[in-house]
Amino acid sequence: MRYFVAVLLLWLTAYTLKAQSGGKHRSAYWIKYNNELTLSEKWLLTTEAENRRTFSPDRQNQVLARTTISKQITSTLHLGVGLAYNTEYEADAELWVPEWRPHEQVELLLVKNKFQIEQRIRVEQQFIRNTAGDELLEDHSLTLRTRYQLQLIYNFKEKEGEKGNLAVILWDEPYATPAEKMFFNQNRLSLGIRYQPFQKMYLKLSYINRIVQTDPDKYQYWNVLRFTFNHLLEL
Repeated sequence: MRYFVAVLLLWLTAYTLKAQSGGKHRSAYWIKYNNELTLSEKWLLTTEAENRRTFSPDRQNQVLARTTISKQITSTLHLGVGLAYNTEYEADAELWVPEWRPHEQVELLLVKNKFQIEQRIRVEQQFIRNTAGDELLEDHSLTLRTRYQLQLIYNFKEKEGEKGNLAVILWDEPYATPAEKMFFNQNRLSLGIRYQPFQKMYLKLSYINRIVQTDPDKYQYWNVLRFTFNHLLEL
C-alpha cells in the first residue's frame, strides 16, 4: 500500500509539472447536492446532482446527475452500480452535448482511530452524443474510462457521524482511458473541510486542482471551488 501511494504521488507530481508548463488556466465553481439513503443494513442508494459554472465568463458549463446503488460485502468492501446523465457546454459550437454514463465500482474502506482511508475504482461507459459543427447527431460514441480515487479523512471527533464533527479531507483521482491515445487524460487533486451541524446532514467546502489533457501537448488547468450539501436518510 505504501509503495503504491508513493508511486501515485510521484506520477501526480510529474503530471502536474508537465501540465503547468503549457496549460490554459481557467476557474470554476461547482454546487453539489448529495443524498445517501440507507435501504437496509447492507444496501445504500446514493443520488447526486451538481451544477458547474465558470467564473469568467459567469455561465453554466456542465450539469451532472448520478445515482448509485451499493452493497456492503464486508466491513471494508462495498460493490456498486449506477447511471449518470451529463450535459456539457461546448463554447466553440455554442452547443450542449448530452451523455449517458453507466458505471460499476469497488470501494475499500479502512478506519483507524480518527483517520479514514477510502479507495474507489469506478469503471464508466460514456455514451456521448455525436456532433457535426453546431448540430447534434442521432448516434453516440462510446468511451471506456476508469477512475481511481484515494481519499484520506481526518475526523476531529472520535466518530465520523457525530453531530458537530469537523473533518479535513484530501483526495486524488486520476482518470484512465485505455483505448484512447492519451492513457491518463485527467487528474483531480482536492483539499477540503467538512462540517456536520446535524446528525443527518453535513456541509463540505473544497478546492479542486483539475488538469485535463485535451491533446498530447495541450492541457486545461482548472481551479475549482466546490460546495457540497450532503443529506443522510434511512428508509
